[in-house]
Amino acid sequence: MSTDLSDRIVTTAHWVFKEYCDFDNIVTKTSVILNYMTALMEVAAADGVLSEAERRWIIGFANATGAPQVVLDQLQNYQAKGMDELLKVFHIESGHVHGKYALLSLIYDGFRAAGADEELHPKEVEAIYALGKTLGADAKQIKQLYELYMEEVQLRCKRLAIIFPHGRS
Repeated sequence: MSTDLSDRIVTTAHWVFKEYCDFDNIVTKTSVILNYMTALMEVAAADGVLSEAERRWIIGFANATGAPQVVLDQLQNYQAKGMDELLKVFHIESGHVHGKYALLSLIYDGFRAAGADEELHPKEVEAIYALGKTLGADAKQIKQLYELYMEEVQLRCKRLAIIFPHGRS
């Protein structure tokens, strides 16, 4: 029997993947989802602090993309282990699925996760570049994603100012 909640989660995940990536399918393998979200946690914590805003953003993103409750629970309690551990898992020779299929989205989402506390620290940017290079991205691609992220931050501010000219409550 399918529950209304699980139907809504799948519907939401399909919408997010279509809107964000133009994919018709969602990622369902728990280990793939957990590895991706853990990588986001690590780059967001590269400045020495995984802020509550960064953790909430990553958990919200995981939830919106259909992560199972077990992944959400692990993310809620996740303690950063450092980039060295992450780079052992995510490298081009590992054949890791994210290196082959999701490299550039992982880099872009890394900027979004690390900037969720409204501060993209230089150490976080450095960590994202290290992750990208380890997975085989070149510096030009990473720079383009960084610039795109910064443009989208500015566009979000502009959009909110236009939609809510009297401020948000």
